[in-house]
Amino acid sequence: MRKLTPRDKSDIDEFSKVSSASLVEIDRYLSGEWEWYEIWDYNFELVVPPSTHCSCKFEGLRASGRRKGYPRSIIDLERLGFKFSLIRGGGSWFEDAYYQCACGQKWKEVFVEAMEYNGNHAQPICDEEFSADT
Repeated sequence: MRKLTPRDKSDIDEFSKVSSASLVEIDRYLSGEWEWYEIWDYNFELVVPPSTHCSCKFEGLRASGRRKGYPRSIIDLERLGFKFSLIRGGGSWFEDAYYQCACGQKWKEVFVEAMEYNGNHAQPICDEEFSADT
């Protein structure tokens, strides 16, 4: 029987904040029947992104690296129709870049080098994180 890690709990909280829904079928993960990416993908299939405002955070979280597959980059999010402006950095692959979505949400994109994935990984950040990084 598995136990939820602090990272799992944090991801569940973030899912609830971004989607306004509760994560379901956690018992399947805890029992070992499902892997984390399976519960993650299952729950995102149940939730409809909010249509009243930009869903860039929703789509970024959907592919946050906790699902089977790779995290999204700013280019991947732009392919989904989101508009971003570079606001700092990004001079090379190895330099962190900061973007702002047309909705105002700030994003940090970092280069990730791992055994199965090399490339850029974008995540939404708050204004305080943006200020602290600069």
